[in-house]
Amino acid sequence: MASETPGRELILEAIKARLLLIDRDQGYHSTKPTVHRDGLTDEWLGALDSQTLPALFIEDGDETIGHNVAQHFSNEFQVIIRGYVHARQPNEVSTVLNRLLHDTKRTLQAVQALGAGTWQSGKGQVTQIAYEITSDISAGGNPHFGGFVMTLTIKYREPEVLT
Repeated sequence: MASETPGRELILEAIKARLLLIDRDQGYHSTKPTVHRDGLTDEWLGALDSQTLPALFIEDGDETIGHNVAQHFSNEFQVIIRGYVHARQPNEVSTVLNRLLHDTKRTLQAVQALGAGTWQSGKGQVTQIAYEITSDISAGGNPHFGGFVMTLTIKYREPEVLT
């Protein structure tokens, strides 16, 4: 689904930019993942292997545009982040997966902290980011792979556009 508002696009880009910072050299627990804004396609799913992982896929979802409050629209939309990992030993998958999950949550907290202010003068502001881990998954039943699906609910305000 294409982004519907400029504020929404700025938020999605901020999420991607923060996720790209995950790296052991920066104090995180995970090796640097690849980050994709186009969601998990069949092409990518077929290409997931030890050389392409860890990987994070960002998908934007439906948006609800609320009523005008103090000349701002109150908006809410969902973002789905899918994370996949590979471990050399099957008993290490849980550890590697939990590290990427922890790092992902840590970066999202930074996005929320950054988004608490105005992202561009007069444009709008993030008011809340809530996240829920909806499932832990094994990638294709292979014991060396694992993944998670995280659903974010992002609330933000945008100024009313008068024409």
